[in-house]
Amino acid sequence: MRFFMNTPMTSVLFAVVLDFIAGDPKSLWHPVMGIGKLIHKLEGKLYREKDPSTLKKKKGILLVLFGSIIVTAFVYIMLALAFKVSFWLYYLLAVYFLWTGLAGRTLPEDSKALRCIVLYI
Repeated sequence: MRFFMNTPMTSVLFAVVLDFIAGDPKSLWHPVMGIGKLIHKLEGKLYREKDPSTLKKKKGILLVLFGSIIVTAFVYIMLALAFKVSFWLYYLLAVYFLWTGLAGRTLPEDSKALRCIVLYI
């Protein structure tokens, strides 16, 4: 049983099923919200109004790279620490990170709501 659960495919499968059934978790801390806050802080430190557009593009590339590295390192460290505690904690955390990153059910709903807001503006 543990060998079956150890495959990345089963964690993806469980995350997809959770996303289909429940959508995004509303009451739990959402990692994508944390990523958004990180990007907002990095933008505030990186961008200046007076920067020429070519410099802004370079800073944008730097922002994407730096943000991706931070998020990847965070997830990797969290999963590595969880694995040291328990395989099942590692597995549940992996499913949780995948589930909250999918947004397959919630994204279409939220985009419809956003479309309505944009129409009123």
